[in-house]
Amino acid sequence: MEIEAYRKMKVAYDTPENGNCQFEALAHHLAVLGIHVSASKLRKDAVQHLKSNWNGPNGYGAFISCPSTNYLTSMSKEGTYGDHLTLVAVAREFNTQILVMSTDGIQHSRIISNDGKYDPALCLLSLGYFPEGKGEHYVSLSIPSPTLSDILENLKENILEDNQSNSAPQDLEHHEIDKN
Repeated sequence: MEIEAYRKMKVAYDTPENGNCQFEALAHHLAVLGIHVSASKLRKDAVQHLKSNWNGPNGYGAFISCPSTNYLTSMSKEGTYGDHLTLVAVAREFNTQILVMSTDGIQHSRIISNDGKYDPALCLLSLGYFPEGKGEHYVSLSIPSPTLSDILENLKENILEDNQSNSAPQDLEHHEIDKN
Protein backbone atom coordinates (compact mmCIF):
# COMPACT_ATOMS: atom_id res chain seq x y z
CA MET A 1 0.00 0.00 0.00
CA GLU A 2 2.72 2.47 0.98
CA ILE A 3 4.63 2.66 -2.31
CA GLU A 4 1.39 2.85 -4.30
CA ALA A 5 0.08 5.64 -2.06
CA TYR A 6 3.22 7.70 -2.55
CA ARG A 7 2.99 7.25 -6.33
CA LYS A 8 -0.54 8.67 -6.38
CA MET A 9 0.37 11.85 -4.49
CA LYS A 10 1.16 14.97 -6.47
CA VAL A 11 3.15 17.99 -5.41
CA ALA A 12 0.61 20.80 -5.70
CA TYR A 13 3.16 23.48 -4.83
CA ASP A 14 6.91 23.02 -4.54
CA THR A 15 7.79 25.81 -2.15
CA PRO A 16 10.98 27.88 -2.34
CA GLU A 17 13.83 26.30 -0.38
CA ASN A 18 14.49 29.33 1.80
CA GLY A 19 13.56 28.18 5.32
CA ASN A 20 9.97 29.41 4.94
CA CYS A 21 8.76 26.29 3.11
CA GLN A 22 6.49 25.00 5.90
CA PHE A 23 4.63 28.31 6.07
CA GLU A 24 4.53 28.61 2.25
CA ALA A 25 3.01 25.12 1.92
CA LEU A 26 0.44 25.83 4.64
CA ALA A 27 -0.46 29.22 3.11
CA HIS A 28 -0.97 27.49 -0.25
CA HIS A 29 -3.45 25.02 1.25
CA LEU A 30 -5.28 27.71 3.20
CA ALA A 31 -5.64 29.79 0.00
CA VAL A 32 -7.32 26.81 -1.68
CA LEU A 33 -9.82 26.90 1.21
CA GLY A 34 -10.41 30.63 0.61
CA ILE A 35 -8.23 31.80 3.51
CA HIS A 36 -5.71 34.15 1.95
CA VAL A 37 -2.79 34.69 4.29
CA SER A 38 0.87 35.16 3.39
CA ALA A 39 3.55 32.84 4.68
CA SER A 40 4.98 35.78 6.68
CA LYS A 41 1.63 36.47 8.34
CA LEU A 42 1.13 32.78 9.02
CA ARG A 43 4.53 32.66 10.74
CA LYS A 44 3.60 35.70 12.88
CA ASP A 45 0.26 34.10 13.81
CA ALA A 46 1.95 30.81 14.74
CA VAL A 47 4.60 32.53 16.89
CA GLN A 48 1.94 34.64 18.62
CA HIS A 49 -0.09 31.50 19.34
CA LEU A 50 3.00 29.78 20.77
CA LYS A 51 3.86 32.81 22.89
CA SER A 52 0.31 33.07 24.25
CA ASN A 53 0.26 29.38 25.13
CA TRP A 54 3.86 28.85 26.25
CA ASN A 55 3.37 28.23 29.98
CA GLY A 56 1.07 26.01 31.96
CA PRO A 57 0.52 22.27 32.17
CA ASN A 58 -0.28 21.97 28.46
CA GLY A 59 2.03 24.77 27.35
CA TYR A 60 4.43 24.54 24.45
CA GLY A 61 7.39 25.40 26.69
CA ALA A 62 7.45 21.82 27.95
CA PHE A 63 8.62 20.67 24.51
CA ILE A 64 11.56 23.05 24.09
CA SER A 65 14.78 22.91 26.09
CA CYS A 66 16.03 26.43 25.33
CA PRO A 67 14.63 29.63 26.91
CA SER A 68 11.34 30.78 25.39
CA THR A 69 12.78 34.10 24.24
CA ASN A 70 15.49 32.32 22.24
CA TYR A 71 13.04 29.97 20.56
CA LEU A 72 10.34 32.55 19.85
CA THR A 73 12.82 35.17 18.61
CA SER A 74 14.43 32.66 16.27
CA MET A 75 11.10 31.29 15.02
CA SER A 76 9.80 34.80 14.30
CA LYS A 77 12.62 35.38 11.77
CA GLU A 78 12.06 34.70 8.09
CA GLY A 79 14.19 31.77 6.98
CA THR A 80 13.94 29.85 10.27
CA TYR A 81 12.60 26.37 9.56
CA GLY A 82 9.16 25.72 11.00
CA ASP A 83 8.92 22.74 13.33
CA HIS A 84 6.34 20.49 14.97
CA LEU A 85 5.24 23.27 17.33
CA THR A 86 4.49 25.68 14.48
CA LEU A 87 2.44 22.97 12.79
CA VAL A 88 0.39 22.45 15.96
CA ALA A 89 -0.02 26.22 16.35
CA VAL A 90 -1.35 26.63 12.79
CA ALA A 91 -3.70 23.66 13.19
CA ARG A 92 -5.10 25.18 16.37
CA GLU A 93 -5.29 28.76 15.08
CA PHE A 94 -7.17 27.75 11.93
CA ASN A 95 -9.14 24.85 13.46
CA THR A 96 -7.85 22.44 10.88
CA GLN A 97 -5.66 19.36 10.79
CA ILE A 98 -2.43 18.73 8.95
CA LEU A 99 -1.27 15.49 7.39
CA VAL A 100 2.53 15.42 7.15
CA MET A 101 3.72 12.69 4.79
CA SER A 102 7.39 11.95 5.35
CA THR A 103 9.61 10.72 2.55
CA ASP A 104 10.97 8.28 5.16
CA GLY A 105 7.67 6.39 4.95
CA ILE A 106 4.23 6.22 6.45
CA GLN A 107 5.62 5.14 9.83
CA HIS A 108 7.23 8.60 10.09
CA SER A 109 4.14 10.46 8.89
CA ARG A 110 1.74 12.20 11.27
CA ILE A 111 -1.64 13.87 11.57
CA ILE A 112 -1.51 17.10 13.55
CA SER A 113 -4.84 18.22 15.00
CA ASN A 114 -6.38 19.96 17.99
CA ASP A 115 -7.09 16.74 19.88
CA GLY A 116 -4.75 14.20 18.34
CA LYS A 117 -7.40 12.47 16.26
CA TYR A 118 -8.50 12.71 12.65
CA ASP A 119 -11.87 14.43 12.31
CA PRO A 120 -13.49 14.09 8.87
CA ALA A 121 -15.56 17.22 9.60
CA LEU A 122 -12.43 19.40 9.65
CA CYS A 123 -10.34 20.49 6.70
CA LEU A 124 -7.15 18.53 6.14
CA LEU A 125 -4.03 20.22 4.80
CA SER A 126 -1.58 17.74 3.23
CA LEU A 127 2.15 18.41 3.32
CA GLY A 128 5.09 16.41 2.09
CA TYR A 129 8.17 16.44 4.31
CA PHE A 130 11.77 15.70 3.38
CA PRO A 131 13.58 15.17 6.72
CA GLU A 132 17.09 16.19 7.73
CA GLY A 133 19.68 14.68 5.46
CA LYS A 134 17.15 14.54 2.62
CA GLY A 135 16.67 18.24 2.07
CA GLU A 136 14.66 19.27 5.15
CA HIS A 137 11.88 20.72 3.06
CA TYR A 138 8.06 20.95 3.02
CA VAL A 139 5.83 20.91 -0.06
CA SER A 140 2.08 21.16 -0.53
CA LEU A 141 0.53 17.85 -1.62
CA SER A 142 -2.57 16.87 -3.54
CA ILE A 143 -3.78 13.39 -2.59
CA PRO A 144 -6.73 11.65 -4.32
CA SER A 145 -9.58 10.76 -1.91
CA PRO A 146 -9.26 6.93 -2.13
CA THR A 147 -5.53 7.15 -1.49
CA LEU A 148 -6.07 9.59 1.37
CA SER A 149 -8.56 7.16 2.96
CA ASP A 150 -5.97 4.36 2.77
CA ILE A 151 -3.29 6.60 4.29
CA LEU A 152 -5.53 7.69 7.16
CA GLU A 153 -6.48 4.10 7.92
CA ASN A 154 -2.82 3.07 7.89
CA LEU A 155 -1.91 5.94 10.23
CA LYS A 156 -4.67 4.89 12.66
CA GLU A 157 -3.27 1.35 12.67
CA ASN A 158 0.26 2.64 13.33
CA ILE A 159 -0.98 4.76 16.27
CA LEU A 160 -2.81 1.77 17.77
CA GLU A 161 0.29 -0.43 17.35
CA ASP A 162 2.49 2.23 18.98
CA ASN A 163 0.08 2.46 21.92
CA GLN A 164 -0.04 -1.33 22.39
CA SER A 165 3.71 -1.94 22.11
CA ASN A 166 6.23 -1.41 24.87
CA SER A 167 7.99 1.29 22.89
CA ALA A 168 8.08 4.87 24.09
CA PRO A 169 4.56 6.32 23.90
CA GLN A 170 3.77 8.78 21.16
CA ASP A 171 2.58 12.20 22.23
CA LEU A 172 -0.67 12.10 20.29
CA GLU A 173 -1.82 15.46 21.52
CA HIS A 174 1.23 17.36 20.31
CA HIS A 175 2.23 15.03 17.45
CA GLU A 176 5.95 15.43 17.38
CA ILE A 177 7.25 14.80 13.90
CA ASP A 178 9.92 12.16 13.94
CA LYS A 179 12.96 13.83 12.42
CA ASN A 180 15.15 10.71 12.65
